[in-house]
Amino acid sequence: VGQKIKKGEWIGEIGDYKSLIFFVTFSVCMALGSNFVTQRVCPDAVGGGLPEIRTILSGTIKPILLSGRLIFAKIVGFCLARGAGLSVGVEGPHIHISCAIADKLMHLSMFERVGMNYGKRLELIACAAAAGVSATFGSSFGGLLFSVEITCTAYMVRNLPRAFLTATFSAVTLYLMGLSKQVLLFETPDFMPECDLTYQDIFLFIAIGVFCGLVGALFIAIVQIFVTTRNTLLDKSLSKDLVAQRRYYIVALGTLIVAALMYTENAIGFVDSNPQQLNVSNFGSFMFEKEDYGLTLSSLVIFFLFKAIVTSISVTLPLPVGLFTPVFLVGGILGRIIGAVVCA
Repeated sequence: VGQKIKKGEWIGEIGDYKSLIFFVTFSVCMALGSNFVTQRVCPDAVGGGLPEIRTILSGTIKPILLSGRLIFAKIVGFCLARGAGLSVGVEGPHIHISCAIADKLMHLSMFERVGMNYGKRLELIACAAAAGVSATFGSSFGGLLFSVEITCTAYMVRNLPRAFLTATFSAVTLYLMGLSKQVLLFETPDFMPECDLTYQDIFLFIAIGVFCGLVGALFIAIVQIFVTTRNTLLDKSLSKDLVAQRRYYIVALGTLIVAALMYTENAIGFVDSNPQQLNVSNFGSFMFEKEDYGLTLSSLVIFFLFKAIVTSISVTLPLPVGLFTPVFLVGGILGRIIGAVVCA
């Protein structure tokens, strides 16, 4: 920070106005590219996709939600949104993409008889949902349980072994490809705390649950305000051309705000030991270690507010984005803050 720019260096150093312009411009262009691909190829690819999968597994299948166009738009649009530096999750898009790929496979001649059976078709889509969660977190048990929790209003028990087998193969494939550490939600810490609970500990956990629930309700209320504003600006009663233009404006403005905040975090470093943007992968180990690693109470509070604001803006943009992973990180930071207060 504050270093002079060498002659001919057009990007600049962190903290310089040239690097700020480059960072923000790059982020906005990536986000606009995501919006362009999504709207041109498959507008239904917007969002995480979990409500759509829940609807499909409840028995109402909309072909466009399982089409090849959606797979392409979801993959490319999501990659561009992540490249823009938005604080978005991968779980919803992974589940939706997995289910769409599974449905496309059932259209092949070798699986045609299975695809023609409506009940079997839904069962295989449910298995694909478990594989999508497992591909996100690298956990077969987590993939199975989480897919049951978030994708179904009713779940057939006989499908559990099939879904578990599918999720297991998904996790094993990641391991064989050497990608398991990249998708693990948390690494196992060297230090494991004692499990002897006292009444004070139980009361503290109850208080944390209540407090986090209230914070979560506040976060939902803020997101709802952003969503209502976005839907008002993109009212279907308006002309398609005007709505399309407003989509670009919303994406550009939202990404501009997020990019400016992200650059500030990169330049200043809210957490002393890691001045770059934190995500679940590299922050998970910090949350369960005895050492503070420079995670002071003040820096954690600032980063908590920063991450909550950035996430609330990012997930409401009309792009193929998920929600869960950044919310896990926000909750983990809040837990670390409470732990720091209690142990102070």
